Formats: sequence, structure tokens, C-alpha cells
Amino acid sequence: MKKALAAKSEAEQISWAHHQAYIALGTLLAAAASMRIDSCPMTGIDARAYDQILGLKDLGLETSAIVALGLRSSRDHSSDLPKVRFDFDDFVIRR
Repeated sequence: MKKALAAKSEAEQISWAHHQAYIALGTLLAAAASMRIDSCPMTGIDARAYDQILGLKDLGLETSAIVALGLRSSRDHSSDLPKVRFDFDDFVIRR
């Protein structure tokens, strides 16, 4: 693995690292769900602004994605309503 990564350009290494972050993101979301903690992963953000605000460049790090975590308000009456789910055949195309 080290040899394969060393053969990549710096840009390719950074891209690879960003993709690897999604493995940790999936683990975080699964762990939060198992603890009944609500989560909302987000991309399409101003990553450079996050990097600047958090001082990540000085640590050799970059933002890949962010996640909001929290406990649902006890006053959230919609949380007890039945969930809306689409029928499988309404969003899966079969060939």
C-alpha cells in the first residue's frame, strides 16, 4: 500500500485520502445511529473556509466532509409520525 501511494502524485494522494475519509464517515454515521444520535453528513461545502477557520492547513489536513450530530428535541412532534418511504419500483430502474 505504501509503495502504491508513493507512486501517486501529490494531487492523486490527496484525492485518495479524501475518498478514504468516506470510510470513517460511514462508521461515524453507523455508530451515531446505534447510539440514537441524529446525524446529517454534508458535502458541497466551502471546504477552504472550514480549513481556514479550524486551522487545518497548519496541521497538514483538509476538509473532506462535515457531519452535524445531535439529539432530537423532545418537542419534535414529527419524529413520532410514520416515516414516508417510496416504493422500491418507484425509484429503481430494472433492465
